[in-house]
Amino acid sequence: VSLKIILAHRKTWMFREIFFETILENMRFWRLCVGPGASIWKYVIKHLKQVEGQNKDAQRLQLQREIEELQAELSQLDHKISSAEDQLTNEEKNVGRHWELYEESRLRELMLDSFRQRCADERNSLIEDTQKISSQRQALDQLSKKAEVKLVFGSSDGGNTGMAAEPLVLRDIRELCNERVLFFRSLQDSMLKATSEFTPAQRNAAYQHWLSAVQDVLHSHPSNQVLLALQTLAAKQHTALEEKTAALDVEDDVSALGFRYESNHLLDVSMEEEQDLPPVRSLLQSAWEDVEQCYMQLTEVRSRARQLQADLSALMKQMQLRILGQDDDADPIASVFELEVQTVRQAAVRDSVREQCAQLQLQSRARHEALQSLQAQWQSIMDFRQLVDVRQEHIRSLIKANSTIKTELTRVHSELRQFVQENLSPQFGGVVQAATGLRNSVSQEGKQFNSVFLECVCFLLCETALLQRVKAEDAEVLQSLLPRVRELTQRCTKGLAFGNQVNTAIAHWWEQPGQFALPEMQQEGLTFQQWLQRWKLATKEI
Repeated sequence: VSLKIILAHRKTWMFREIFFETILENMRFWRLCVGPGASIWKYVIKHLKQVEGQNKDAQRLQLQREIEELQAELSQLDHKISSAEDQLTNEEKNVGRHWELYEESRLRELMLDSFRQRCADERNSLIEDTQKISSQRQALDQLSKKAEVKLVFGSSDGGNTGMAAEPLVLRDIRELCNERVLFFRSLQDSMLKATSEFTPAQRNAAYQHWLSAVQDVLHSHPSNQVLLALQTLAAKQHTALEEKTAALDVEDDVSALGFRYESNHLLDVSMEEEQDLPPVRSLLQSAWEDVEQCYMQLTEVRSRARQLQADLSALMKQMQLRILGQDDDADPIASVFELEVQTVRQAAVRDSVREQCAQLQLQSRARHEALQSLQAQWQSIMDFRQLVDVRQEHIRSLIKANSTIKTELTRVHSELRQFVQENLSPQFGGVVQAATGLRNSVSQEGKQFNSVFLECVCFLLCETALLQRVKAEDAEVLQSLLPRVRELTQRCTKGLAFGNQVNTAIAHWWEQPGQFALPEMQQEGLTFQQWLQRWKLATKEI
């Protein structure tokens, strides 16, 4: 009964003091008061006894004093938190300022590196351009010296070419022309044949080799000597072509083949040449002789056939007489004899027909072979006509190409001469003067540098040393400030996150009336009083 009274008294106190909206059941309230919560309710019972001994005014005053103390403590905490936030904002500003300085120094370093790399690239490009210009100038000097030398290429008819020494430029140009002719000949052969000896890759390699050889010749010989060599070779080739054309009698060769060349076409005149055919009388006489011979052979064959027929009839009469001499079996023997005679006749006819068929097959085979030979001759003649047309077309194209190349070479030579006279010759003197001036200035600076003391040069700044010093300072700043900045940033983030937790903990602490009623309860190894002392120490340090 006393336990039930205590439970009821505790329920009424909890409803009055803690303002529970609902009263727990007796079993649940019993479970709450026993076990781990027994110490809590010991303190509650003790507090109830103390409260019962005091009057309500004293309790109210005590609570009011405690509230005022807590409010003062909270105001101090708010002031410390605001000061800590101000300090954090200042530190963030300092961190941002240091970060901006770091970014600026990094950008400055990058700009210096890029500017140094750009200066080095421009210097290398200028050195390469200077070397190219100097090499080209030397090559032009050599070509100009070679151009002043007059070469004798010999006469165009080639009468005394073997006696004198052949110039090198003429030999090189001849080799290039021969390689080009061989290349075009291989192309022509590949067009006429079904299968080609060279692949497109091999032709391309040969063409590139020929182009490189042409460039080497143009770089090693003056243009006037190259033009004179080309003109000499063209004159020699023209003379040789005229000689071959004069020695070549195309009309006789074509007429010997039975053709006539008329209005750029070949006409077959083998059927029109009646003067070469034998006369009709001789043809008739030969045909009559053949007929007479055939008639004589036919007469002999007929006489032979009559003789054989007479012999056969005589033999048949003898056989009939013999058969008639035999009276018993005369009729069957006669019939058998007649059948055998018919069989022999038919076999002879069959053999003669076979012989005639074999002779006719031989004649047809011979005529077919003759026809095939005639068709092959006709096809060879047509191929020869086509080849003649193709060769004539190639000869015309080669003549046109030679004339166009000659005109193009003369035009290019005139343009080169005009370009050299108008553009290169006026600038050549200026380039030579500038080069001599630069050479003189470099030599003068070298001479003057020998007279300068090293002590006077010590104050000069070295860009590489400065860059290295700047890099070292930046590395030192990064090693010293960057960890500090990171640590402050982490502390700021942790402080901001911990500030929200502190505010919620203070609010919960303020709302709990039994904040001093749980001395044994621990959170992360510390009691509430220990956490409060730690918080106070932390706020003082901030």
